[in-house]
Amino acid sequence: MKFTKEILNSKNTWQIGTGDDTRSFFYTFLKYGVALVGPGIPGKEGDISTTEFYKNNPTWKNWGAVLKNVKKGQWLIARKGSRLILAIGKVLSEYNYSNCFQDVDGWDLQHFVRVKWYRPKTKNKVIQFNNTPLSQSTLSGCNNPVVYKEIYKTEFEYSKKTFLKRKLPETVNIKQNELKIHLQEYFKNSEKVTRISKAIEKITKLFNNYQKNDWQTSESEIVSFLVLPLIFTLGWNEPNIKIEYNHIDIALFRRLFDGDYNTTPDIIVEIKQLGNGLSFTHNQINSYSKNFPKCTKFVATNGIRYKYFEKRKKKLKLLGYFNLMNFTSNVLDNEYKLTPIKTLNKIANY
Repeated sequence: MKFTKEILNSKNTWQIGTGDDTRSFFYTFLKYGVALVGPGIPGKEGDISTTEFYKNNPTWKNWGAVLKNVKKGQWLIARKGSRLILAIGKVLSEYNYSNCFQDVDGWDLQHFVRVKWYRPKTKNKVIQFNNTPLSQSTLSGCNNPVVYKEIYKTEFEYSKKTFLKRKLPETVNIKQNELKIHLQEYFKNSEKVTRISKAIEKITKLFNNYQKNDWQTSESEIVSFLVLPLIFTLGWNEPNIKIEYNHIDIALFRRLFDGDYNTTPDIIVEIKQLGNGLSFTHNQINSYSKNFPKCTKFVATNGIRYKYFEKRKKKLKLLGYFNLMNFTSNVLDNEYKLTPIKTLNKIANY
């Protein structure tokens, strides 16, 4: 498909961000035929509670309200940073809201419109600029003629990865007071279940404080105050844990560590900053799996979100994910084979 100024122009076209180098929402955009913005936690745009939230929090940008200005029949440019165009999309429906997008790699992006996406038929399936003609705004109009010039001379094709008829999955939250019931399924001892649920409650309260007051929380603080308290309650004791072991953030050993620094950990844990997504961690975990070929379990976390990998037949597989702030009974895209609670159980040492 070739776009022309009669089809796509500055009067009917928006540009929308798809995440940064630590997190990417573009896969979800394609898979479900959507464009997403957040924050979605305040609620659906137009609801009284949402209006009150933004009235009481004037420093928060209401991107849901901006998305409401995107109309059916208009176009969206899916961009990464200010140099890359990943796709062009025709808007098929106007503003909507779904809790199935409450945790897209840790970000609440419940505001959405349905979109038919077209990818550039270039070698790398992107349009790349030498300068920075695209906006860094989450969602805005596109008035730069340089952008349109490149689009008009590029051929596009409908993305086969987009399933517009795909039904959006229903996501049922596990409330804090229900967590014990779900934990009991895998952690039979009620005392252990109580310890785990109390630890999660304490960790999430501390994270809320960091989120509100201290986004610059150091990696050492994340390890000490968010990650280790959970690891301890999952059955790991100090003699089984090494910090900064052979360039590993946290190494977990089923047997007591005996001082042999050639010992392979049973689980390797990689720590990221609070504001980082985890979508970029696969390459780093893959590097660990090669450097420690006998280790089969790996975890990437920013202290609140956890991705769980296993090496099976020498291949690294992402099997599970959970978010301590928002346990759910099923996960968007059914990407993970393990439920959040079962993933938690996989990391335990009981």
